[in-house]
Amino acid sequence: MHLKSNSALWTLTEEERIKVAESTHTSVNTLEELAHDDSLYVRYSVAENSKTPPEILFELAKEDNDLMKHLIAQNKNCPAKLLEDISHTTDIDILEAISIHPSASANLAHICAERLRKIIRTKRY
Repeated sequence: MHLKSNSALWTLTEEERIKVAESTHTSVNTLEELAHDDSLYVRYSVAENSKTPPEILFELAKEDNDLMKHLIAQNKNCPAKLLEDISHTTDIDILEAISIHPSASANLAHICAERLRKIIRTKRY
């Protein structure tokens, strides 16, 4: 685990760290620490937390992981710039989440919705 050695978090189980990461009462400092957890599921929980600040979401979006990006795109705290950054994909879940996100510009939402329609049309048999 990449948690700071003086952190009490290292004494918790993965399941307990997930619960801490999911809580909207968790401090930003703790969320930042959990964003570096070795457990992908803990990091997913940080990405889903509506209290996770944009700078941590930007950091998590650097992972080469479509599910992580999908969870970030669903987070109401995700800023428009990050939605734009992660929109260059063919992943239908990410495109759908961006197309309905309240922070997405009308243009970006339209582009993602159109790309989504084309992908779905192409995959029909």
